Amino acid sequence: MEEDEFWSGPLGRWVVDCAASGVGSIVPQHQWRRAERVNATVEYAELCDGFVLNLIYFVIDPASVNPVLVNEITTSNFQIDHAARFRLFTLLLHNLHRFYRNRLNRLIVMTLPDVFSIVRNPTPDGSGHELNKVLLLLLGCAVQSDQKEVFINRIKSMSLETQTALVDEIKKITDREDIAVNIEALGLDCDDARTTHVVLDHLERVMKERDPYVALEVQNGHESDEATSTTGSSSINDGDLMNPRKLHDFRYDIRTPSPTTLERHANVELASIKAQVRKLRNELEEKDDQLIAREDEVKEKTEEVLRLQQERLGLVKDARDVKYLRDENECMKHEVEKLSRIVADHDKCQKKLSDLEFYENRVQSLTADNDTMNESCRLLEMQLAECQQRLQTNVDYETKMIESQDIVKELQTELSQERRRIEDLLLENGHLTHQLKSYSEKNGDLERKVNGLDSSTPRERASGSLLDEMEDCNRSHILELELENRKLKAKLDTSNAR
Repeated sequence: MEEDEFWSGPLGRWVVDCAASGVGSIVPQHQWRRAERVNATVEYAELCDGFVLNLIYFVIDPASVNPVLVNEITTSNFQIDHAARFRLFTLLLHNLHRFYRNRLNRLIVMTLPDVFSIVRNPTPDGSGHELNKVLLLLLGCAVQSDQKEVFINRIKSMSLETQTALVDEIKKITDREDIAVNIEALGLDCDDARTTHVVLDHLERVMKERDPYVALEVQNGHESDEATSTTGSSSINDGDLMNPRKLHDFRYDIRTPSPTTLERHANVELASIKAQVRKLRNELEEKDDQLIAREDEVKEKTEEVLRLQQERLGLVKDARDVKYLRDENECMKHEVEKLSRIVADHDKCQKKLSDLEFYENRVQSLTADNDTMNESCRLLEMQLAECQQRLQTNVDYETKMIESQDIVKELQTELSQERRRIEDLLLENGHLTHQLKSYSEKNGDLERKVNGLDSSTPRERASGSLLDEMEDCNRSHILELELENRKLKAKLDTSNAR
């Protein structure tokens, strides 16, 4: 694995966001880096030290904080050797096992990270896949701990692609059973419960036996490294001892023993060496026997592990089938309940639909009545407007009628006056007519007298001329009266026409 590939992966980006994202990171950089390295690019070897990963776990589980270890690393100015790396990763794996078992009730069944490879080869090519295992287990703890909101909010602030990749990594822990087995999910009902518990006990015992073997292997590798370094230093010391000059000085400092003494000493040393050889041979035979016994035990354990793995796979398959059937049963129950609710809702809807049809018909009839009433209202409004107009016209007419009545009253008064005047005139006319008759009679008498007196004297003729003048005067007066009588009749006819 290339270093760019490691850092571009979701786990690499997540651990950088937790420990080296600048202000607001979950683990501040000054807690795990030297002052001159703050805000510098994170290197793969810094993760292989194991200190920053332990600090992230201390944020996940504050109860597991080891102040002595933190103080020791901080005091040494973050100078971490191989032994410290072994101890840090051993502590981290122990805490991860305990967290999954006690807090999440899950048992880690994946191949454990090769701590020896991480410590010995702090490069992505040599230990990138093993370090990704550690980061995957650490991410599973982070998103299922009491501090999960802090980590989830940090993940939500990352890019959408990174969020999707991290969700896939989290599903490996929570949904899949090849990394950590959910012990509760393997529980069966009724008669299979006891068998399940026995299998779980065997599985947990195998996992517990595996962990000491891994720890022993790591410890042996670590001791092998220390022995190699010690052998190198011893060889250097032996080389110094076998320096010819020092050997020459040593020879002259020690007195040369006699041959008898040398032979006796050689025999004693030879006997001692033979005894040691026999002892070592016996020990070797015992070790060989123990090794054969251990190999047989390992073979038996391996066969038992394989058998238990097969049984576990069968039980996991059965558990998955049971879980699937249980889920199917629950789904069917939900479907039945949903169908019952749908049937009830259908009945209610049918009832509401019939009510709705009734209301629609009612609304239509009311709409028709409303239209009729609106039309009636419109006609009544038109009639009202006409009536108001007619009323206004009638008011005007009443006003004019009142005025006309006043005029009529005045005209009636005038007519009464005219009638009284006409009556007076008629009386006067009758009186004048009577006078005219009398005057006519008198005139006839006078004409007769005039005719009888043709032969009268000029004096009498002069008297006749005076009579003519009187007649002419009476005629003109009669004509005036007739004319006035006609005018009065015309006024009377006009008044009667009104």
